[in-house]
Amino acid sequence: MSNHLKHGMGTVRVLGEGGEPIHTPTAEAAPAGTEMTMARTEVTQEQKAAMATLTLVFLTSGVLLAAVFGHLG
Repeated sequence: MSNHLKHGMGTVRVLGEGGEPIHTPTAEAAPAGTEMTMARTEVTQEQKAAMATLTLVFLTSGVLLAAVFGHLG
């Protein structure tokens, strides 16, 4: 109700058929020095392979523990 919308009217508002206009902030509206900058980092193939291997090890461990102690199947 605080946005002058009834239940289920969000879709209609997005389609531009009701509610108040959606406020989109512009660059001028933001105070100076508040922009977020994120450093781009490169992920190596070795790091991806290590994470995939680690994920599979933990997944397998979880399934084995469930089979042994959880009466799986």
